[in-house]
Parts: sequence; structure tokens; C-alpha cells
Amino acid sequence: MNTAMHCFLFYTHTKMISFYSCVAQVNGGSQSFNAVNTLRLLARWMRMPCCTNQSSIAKAWQEFDNNGRMKESNFRERVIDVAEEFAKFTAVMAPVKEDLTDRYSERKEKIEKGRLLSQAEKESEKAKTTMIEEARKS
Repeated sequence: MNTAMHCFLFYTHTKMISFYSCVAQVNGGSQSFNAVNTLRLLARWMRMPCCTNQSSIAKAWQEFDNNGRMKESNFRERVIDVAEEFAKFTAVMAPVKEDLTDRYSERKEKIEKGRLLSQAEKESEKAKTTMIEEARKS
């Protein structure tokens, strides 16, 4: 079993949410890193900063004691390094979250519509506009 751990900071329109993502691949190999890299791409696509540190634990089932705690090892130290970096990244990003989540297009939409519309509402509005334009052409 190969376990990859990756840390993300998720930002929403109103608040920042810290989130750990742990991806496990039973078959081992590079698949867990592929999954983590896909999560990174999704985070970037959604305009989310993400902490890029990660850790793999080879034969993870052997790295825990009977109480579920990681045994002292280089793997444990690496996981702690990742967790510390995530905490530091959160501490650096949290004070500027308002600046990072404040977008012109969203401010404009709130002024024009009174709130942010869902994607379904935007698609419906677009379809209505298209129908009206086609009716005018006829």
C-alpha cells in the first residue's frame, strides 16, 4: 500500500476552509501521486492556492502501532514536516484570504443581481436571452 498525503487550502466566497486530503492506493506505485496531482490541478482550476508538499508511506500498514499512531521513523518525520508546512501555509494565507477571494466579476454580479447566482441559474438566464434574441430575429 502506498499512501500519499497532500495539503490544500480551500477558499470559498466567504471564508477559508483548511482541508487535508489523503489519497491511498492499495496497488502501490505511482497511482497515488497521480491522484494527488489531479487534486492539485482541480485546486488550481478552482483558483485555490495549495500547499504542494506531500509524503508517501511505503507499506503503510507496517508503520502504525496497535494504538493507531505512527511508529518513530523517517516516514513519520516526513508526515510531520508536511503537517507543519500546511500549518505555516495556513498561517501565512489566512490574513490575506479576503484579498485572495475578492473578485471583480463576483462584486459586479452581487451589485447587479443582489447575490451570486448558481451555475444553473446562469445557464437558465443565458438560455432565456438566447430565446429572446432568436425571437427578435424571426
